[in-house]
Formats: sequence, C-alpha cells, structure tokens
Amino acid sequence: MWKPPVNKFEWLTRVWGCVFAIFLLMTPAGSQEVAVDGIVAVVNEEVITLTDYRIVHELGIHRLDQENGPAVSSRGILDGLIEQKLIILITNADINMPVVELERLYEQLSDSLGAELFQQKMAEFDLTREELYVYLKEMIASRLILIQRFQLTVLVTLKEIEEFYEQTYVPEQRAKGQEPQPMVEILDMLEAEVKSEETRLLSEEWVRNLMKEADIQVFTEHYPQYFDKNQRKGPENGW
Repeated sequence: MWKPPVNKFEWLTRVWGCVFAIFLLMTPAGSQEVAVDGIVAVVNEEVITLTDYRIVHELGIHRLDQENGPAVSSRGILDGLIEQKLIILITNADINMPVVELERLYEQLSDSLGAELFQQKMAEFDLTREELYVYLKEMIASRLILIQRFQLTVLVTLKEIEEFYEQTYVPEQRAKGQEPQPMVEILDMLEAEVKSEETRLLSEEWVRNLMKEADIQVFTEHYPQYFDKNQRKGPENGW
C-alpha cells in the first residue's frame, strides 16, 4: 500500500519522478535520434560534434595548407576530422606545438577570412584564442605523425628521380611555357617532391587500413542542412 511521504522533499521527488516517467512513456520510439543530437561522428568512442565540424569548416581550418587546392565537400571535411582524430587516438602521440606556430596559423586564418568576419565567427562560436588553438594542434599533430612515421624512412632512388623529372617535371614546365632546368641543378627539389609523393601514398594506405579496423559511426543524415545526402559515404568499409 502507498504511504504518504514523510516530508516535503520526498513528496517533490516522487512527483517529479512520475512526471519524468510519463514523459518517457509519451516519447515516440523513433525519437531516439535525440541521442545523437549535436554529434556528427564517433571515432572509437571519441565524439566529433556538429560544432567541431562547423568551426573547422566555417573558419577555414581545413584549408590552411591548401588554399589553392580544389574545394572540399562538407563530407570531405568531416572525413578529414575523422582521420585526424583516429591517427591521434591510435598513435597516442603527444606532440608539443610551439606557440609561435599556433599564432602564425591564427593570423593566417584571420587574414584568409578577413579580420572582421573572422572575429564574428569567433564570437558566434564563443571561442577564445586558446580554444581555437586546440583545433589547430589536432590538425598539425595528425600531419606531423604521418611525416614522422613515413617521410623519415622513405628512400628515393636516382631512377625514381629521373622518371619524375622526365614524366612530370619537364611536361609541367613546358605546359607553362617555361624551359625546364637541368636535372643536376634541381636534384634536391626533385628528390623532395618524389619523397613527398611516396610519403603521401604510404600515409593514405595506412589510414585506409586504420579506418577498416576502427569503430566509426557517422550521423550526417541528422543534419541535411550541413551535409548533402548525395556526397560520398566514406571509404570502402562503408562507415
């Protein structure tokens, strides 16, 4: 048999408990989508929020080292966030970032976006300079990890340099209407280019393998105003 509560606090607790129970019973089964509200991806239990994505996208962080490159789709930006999150999680790397480099990138973002719009975006997201540094650190760290993992171990042969010179460098220079420099005069530059390309290919293969083994969940369908449903769904493993 029900007994009257002994004090006012217990009575209020029971009342609000009943209200909450009724609310749960009245909530439709399909409303479980609320559980991922504000979350666009989960990478091995690490969350990427819609705000994370918007900050990287709208402040132009994803374009920092490729301002003249092709436009990146909204899903492509999210894929980049997923990749860098996974790289840092898997390697558990602790890379110290010089403050001067973070300040340089901060100013680069401001100049690229325009000082006034940049400050408007910072205010819109209620971001401090130090909070923005966290996003910059993660981006830089993931790239440095790949460089340290592969570039320092990649060996380039003279034959590879000669093939790059003849098949890539010379045609590119002539297409620009410029006379190619003799190979011996630009050997260091050619070696760096070949090494960079091989590092990129090895890094991409390594990241693809990480993706296949990782637990990745994506919830872009909940945010059609930010993600076009026709954009690519990710690599071959279907996340």
